[in-house]
Amino acid sequence: MRLIATLALAVSCLVVRAAECAEPPAWQTGAGSASERDLQAIIPPAAPATLTLQDALRLGFANNAGFRSNIAALLQAQGNLRATRQAYTLTLGGAAQKDDEGAAQTSAEALLGVVFPFGGTLSVSALLDRLDAEDRDALTLSASQPLVRGVGSASARYEELRRAGSSYRSGLLRYFLARQEVALRIITGYFGVVQAKQQVAIQEQGLARADLAAKDAEARFAEGMTTRIEVTRAQLSQASSRLALNAAQLSYLDAVEAFLVTLGLQVGNVPELTTEPAYKPVVFDVDALVGAALRNRAEVVIEDLAVEDASAALRISRSDRKPALDVFGSSTTRADGEGGTDWTVGIRTSIPVGSWALSEAVRSAQRGWLLAQRGREEARQRITTEVRETARGLRSQEERIGILEKSLEVAREKLRLADVSVEEGIGLYRDKIEAQEQVTAAERDLLDAQISYYFGVLRLRRAVGGDVLQGLEQETVESAAAPPAAP
Repeated sequence: MRLIATLALAVSCLVVRAAECAEPPAWQTGAGSASERDLQAIIPPAAPATLTLQDALRLGFANNAGFRSNIAALLQAQGNLRATRQAYTLTLGGAAQKDDEGAAQTSAEALLGVVFPFGGTLSVSALLDRLDAEDRDALTLSASQPLVRGVGSASARYEELRRAGSSYRSGLLRYFLARQEVALRIITGYFGVVQAKQQVAIQEQGLARADLAAKDAEARFAEGMTTRIEVTRAQLSQASSRLALNAAQLSYLDAVEAFLVTLGLQVGNVPELTTEPAYKPVVFDVDALVGAALRNRAEVVIEDLAVEDASAALRISRSDRKPALDVFGSSTTRADGEGGTDWTVGIRTSIPVGSWALSEAVRSAQRGWLLAQRGREEARQRITTEVRETARGLRSQEERIGILEKSLEVAREKLRLADVSVEEGIGLYRDKIEAQEQVTAAERDLLDAQISYYFGVLRLRRAVGGDVLQGLEQETVESAAAPPAAP
């Protein structure tokens, strides 16, 4: 009996074993470490004083509340797969009784049931009645096998195994997608804070220039070298710079708190972020990226699984319309006074007649299969469009950076010339104020464009189906004061 159960278990596993190794290794990243302890309720930890990008990713995966639902779904799929693989059931029972004459009787029973992926069943039961004066032990072996309806891939057991494997693959892919989404949120949130802090520094520099200009204008007015209107312009520019700095500081604090919530940390502290993105233009072929996306995107495989499920439903509904024809047999061996073995062999059949429900089930399954096919093609079109749009946006952003770099050079040169003109008394002070504001705006716009370009690289990598975490060490730099990454 143990050999039979072992063989049945091995055959059952073959149906779903491929699901665990068919996916690229990147899709299984992090899945092996998911466990029940990740779902435990915890008090959000305090933010550390300094935080590298790698530390932020580690903390985010451990503490992000939304990510835990994906961990729970993956664990559920893993548990369902393990439970479904068990091809046999073993039940042990016993009874003790006493009649009105005072006679006691005890018995024990063992029942082993095996369901094979091709639709067959096997059961073995043993009744042990050892305490009576007369042994009445019995061993019964029963088996059945469908020949027409519900056989092979249309059998309930095969479908149960297939669906468990499909659910596990789908859970693995959705876990990967969720992990990518969380990683992208962490990275964009991290560099969003870095960007906001750099904007504060730019506005501080702009305010410092505006303060100097206002003081210089007042000194020149006192010496009769400029007009009162020029002083007023300088003071208005100074006030505008202060408002811009105040807005930048507020945006920075808002970005910090939103980022800490993403990481699942307590808000209140303002950690020092020590990783910065490195602007590195990338070269790519759009058509090659589209082809890679259609091969690598997890969403394509999820749509393939949907088509597979629809095909299975159609296959089973067609099988249900067929007549049933099963062979069965049983053998019972007794160890009582007479002993001997009884056996039976037979065949049974049934034919569905005039069942509109079965016919409608086939038509419904056909419609579902057609919709699944169309859904897969639409998903491929969406992916193609996403890759092409992201690639166009990235190229446009690269061109914009080139334009902004030249604009910044021109703005700085204009400021230098305005300073010289004012010093020589041949220029207007408002030209200097205007040039200062243009330098600040150009620096701000260039920083935004470079950060946006880096985010575009990450989005393009995700659109192609890659892991957004790959290449971070080459695409980022640590500041000189950065501590080593936490283990």
